[in-house]
Amino acid sequence: MNCGMECIKYLLFIFNFIFALSGLAILICGVIIHMSMDYVIKANIEVPISSPAIVLIIIGAVIFIIAFFGCCGAIRESHCMVITFAILLLTLLIIKVSVASYIFIQNGNKIEEKIFKDLEKSIKQYFNSNEAIRTKVDSIQFVFQCCGYNSYNDYLNDQKNTQGIIPGSCCNKQENQFCHTSEASKVEGCGKILYSFIIYYGSALCGLALGIAVIELIGIIFSFCLANSIRNVERRGYKV
Repeated sequence: MNCGMECIKYLLFIFNFIFALSGLAILICGVIIHMSMDYVIKANIEVPISSPAIVLIIIGAVIFIIAFFGCCGAIRESHCMVITFAILLLTLLIIKVSVASYIFIQNGNKIEEKIFKDLEKSIKQYFNSNEAIRTKVDSIQFVFQCCGYNSYNDYLNDQKNTQGIIPGSCCNKQENQFCHTSEASKVEGCGKILYSFIIYYGSALCGLALGIAVIELIGIIFSFCLANSIRNVERRGYKV
């Protein structure tokens, strides 16, 4: 076996080890984001990032399995396994690009519109004597330390609110209690805070996806180089 092939073999093994770690990182990142979004889901706010979090978990697990397969192929110097690994990696890359494109096209600039629409709807129903709605809104106001979808003044615009009261969650009181604006400790609207929260995690997802895509592309190139070297050795009649 020549030095070049040996070098590619170990480079591919190192790549797959890093790739496996990145798969675990994606999986863990997906779990963290999914758990973080539970707070938002409990508040009945539909956001376009919970589904991608689940996709991350699945992709992370698949990447780890494929990387393990690639390690075995590199160590055993199996042309079939290395080619299979390269094809799986290429397929995974295409799927991820397709999913990312679909999510971007479907949501794009609609993220802020969806957040404010759902949040405004829930807040407008707050004084309808519906405990479930109040609990959901209180939940997001407690978690994100905010009040209303623009400010606590949104509650004062409700015709049923004749006493000028706001939810207790705006004043660090227990759920389903009320307080006056003079007691409000949270004056920033939840809409902007929630939007920033989603943009932050969305940017993290994009950065992570781009980094992994570059790693995958390098792995595909190494794989085909190693597979070609193995095939050349086989053709020359050497034992692989």
